[in-house]
Amino acid sequence: MNTVYWSVHKFLSFTFFQIDDVQQRNLQSGEQVPVRNIWIRERSVEGNITLWRNHTQLPLTVGSYVCVANIKTNFFRNETYFNSLSNTTITVEEAPAEIEMLTVEGFNLQEEDVLLVCTDESGDIKDYLCARYLVEALFILDEEEDITVSMSNILPASVRAGIVPGTSE
Repeated sequence: MNTVYWSVHKFLSFTFFQIDDVQQRNLQSGEQVPVRNIWIRERSVEGNITLWRNHTQLPLTVGSYVCVANIKTNFFRNETYFNSLSNTTITVEEAPAEIEMLTVEGFNLQEEDVLLVCTDESGDIKDYLCARYLVEALFILDEEEDITVSMSNILPASVRAGIVPGTSE
């Protein structure tokens, strides 16, 4: 037998990584209502949020960082599910930066961006896509020197980085 645990949270924030199309669901009363499943991830929380009725029409995009007030949380079979309520509010906001100490070990140049290959303080390897102009401002010592030469001459390099999820800045 599976047990469902639920609670209502006053405030949560997370990033969308998948947004399904709006579907119609039949209620026991026979009424059809629109629902939309959105897959979220933020730090150690990953799950599905089901938006009901008017919440399905919100202009949301993958990568949006949102703050949600008054949302029902269900835990079932070791998975987390969220459901909007009649008083749920969802606002899109700027994602907060996470400060990390990183060691830039290598890089890969792309058209407008640079993929930095880094290790964090625990030794985990992480890749970060950064706007090229930011990398040039951080690592280029001589404006006339090629970015490849400048980066190769100073790596590995330790940096304190503000990471903003969903952006390259």
